Amino acid sequence: MAEELNELFRTQVWPAYKEAGASAETIREVVERIKPLSIVSLVSAYEQAMDETRRESIRARTERGSR
Repeated sequence: MAEELNELFRTQVWPAYKEAGASAETIREVVERIKPLSIVSLVSAYEQAMDETRRESIRARTERGSR
């Protein structure tokens, strides 16, 4: 996930700031502001994966129990 976020920043965000003439300090500030969003996204993805795992587990037990 870190590699994907880095790639997204490098290919989508950085070029726009670079083209606009943003300073290195501005880009560092952007990175710092993005970090909390990255953490929220990571937690959300984890929660979704856990929910899906639980649903699959319940579905499998239900199917075994109905046989």
